[in-house]
Parts: sequence; structure tokens; C-alpha cells
Amino acid sequence: MFLIRDVYFQRIDRINSPRKSLESQGITVLSRKHNNNINIFNLYHPPNNQKLDLNALEGLFTNATVLIGDLNAKHPAWGCALENNRGQDLENLSNDKAFLFLNNGTHTYRSHSYNTTDALDLTISSPDLFPYCSWKVVDYVGKKPKRTASEEPITENLENEWFVFKHSIFTAAEGAVPRGKHKKTRPAFTNDSQDLQKLLAKREHLLQSHNLNDNTDARIELNKINAEIKREYCSIKQSNWQDLCKSLDYKTPNTRLWRLAKNLTKYNHRWKIQILSLVSMELPL
Repeated sequence: MFLIRDVYFQRIDRINSPRKSLESQGITVLSRKHNNNINIFNLYHPPNNQKLDLNALEGLFTNATVLIGDLNAKHPAWGCALENNRGQDLENLSNDKAFLFLNNGTHTYRSHSYNTTDALDLTISSPDLFPYCSWKVVDYVGKKPKRTASEEPITENLENEWFVFKHSIFTAAEGAVPRGKHKKTRPAFTNDSQDLQKLLAKREHLLQSHNLNDNTDARIELNKINAEIKREYCSIKQSNWQDLCKSLDYKTPNTRLWRLAKNLTKYNHRWKIQILSLVSMELPL
């Protein structure tokens, strides 16, 4: 993922690769004062038997570019104990394009199955950016939380490790992703409906009192309850949309109407037709 804060950027379309294994994300960080834009590509290739798509990757090796990610490519040049064909291909391509690896040999991956480590997460920079780059592996993304369990090595306790990982991600996201001022919104699923609450309670009781794997009648009953919940939910949504459109008239600000029009893309075609019909009836052309 990219965590972006206080920068202008544009999304780069996914690279055109006939091999479906290669995944990519890309952004261009736009310079405000000078034309010094920087391309950043985040890449992943699973550990299968397929080779790297060098034709697709070659197009990414341009000026002012940083490549990051896990291609499951192994080579001693960036700290791996072994070398595979994918690593050799990536090393040759980087040398041909004069790109430089920022990795310092620190391992970034640990196998719980074999209790081994390796350097799989790579950062490759174009030569014009290399003098301005630094690279290191940090133990925690954000402030280390207080651990309630005994102080044992993190890799020996999966529950403790998950706690640290989740806390680190949430802390980093809160500090890095701008949220701005926002109003508390009502959940889309309207749980305050009494009829809906009764159906939800009935479904919960059914799930707790029966083993659905061995009870055909219970599964049929569950399907019926789910269908009733969907119908009730659709009815509530329809009523909410009707109330919203009734509040619109010729005095409604254009900004509000525009926000409503953009939000229509979040709903299916049937709701679009209904809302457009209601708006046309309420507003004079």
C-alpha cells in the first residue's frame, strides 16, 4: 500500500504484462516548483515457477524512478544467501539500466516454517535519485506498544506478534494519512429499525441453537430469514432516498445537488433510475 500525506500525486496505470502473476501499483509525485516529478512503483510477484516479465519491467527503469516491493528474487547482491533465476534476471536488468539497489543486506523476511530469514523486499533507485536516498529496516512502524504478555521473542508468540503488527499499522496510518474534518455518518445498514432488529435477533438465535452443517431445515430457515432481511433493508433504503429527495427544491444549493449526483455511482442501476425520477418530479426544469 501507499501511505500518502501532503503531496501532489497522480496514479500510474498498471503495467501491461501478459503474465497475471506480476502485480503493480504506481504513482507520480508531482513537484510544485520544478519539473522534478518522481515515479514510484510498488511490485509483487508470488513465489511460483514463472519467470519475471522483463519486457514489462524494462519500461519502468526510467529517470527519477524508485522501484519497491517483493519479487521473490534472490541474489547475494542484496543480502540473500542463495541465488535464483529471477534474482539473476533482475540483477542483469538493473546493471543494464544503471539502477542501484538501496538494500544494505538486512533481512526483511522470516519464515516461521523453517525459521530462516532472507532479503526479499527490495528498493531500486535510478542513478539520478540514488544520492538523495537512504534505506533501513525498522523494527516497528510507529511507537512500540506496551505488551501485556511476558517479554518473550516476538517470533515465538503469534498472538503477540499479531497484536504488535496491528497496533503498528493503525498507529502509522493515523499519523500518516490525512483525515481532515469530517462528520460522523450513520452506518449504511440501518440497524435502528425495529423490524430489522427482530429479524437479526431471530437469525442470531438460529445460528446459536442449531448446527447448520447437519440440519437441512435450519439452513432453509436461515435462507428465508436472510431474504427477509434483504427485503427489509431495501425498503428502508428506498424510504430514506424518498425522504432525501423530498427535501430538495429550487432553493437547494448546486453543491449539494452535485454531491448527490456523484454519490449515485455508489448504488446500482435501479436506485439511479428511482432517484433521477424523484429529482425530476421535485425540481422544475
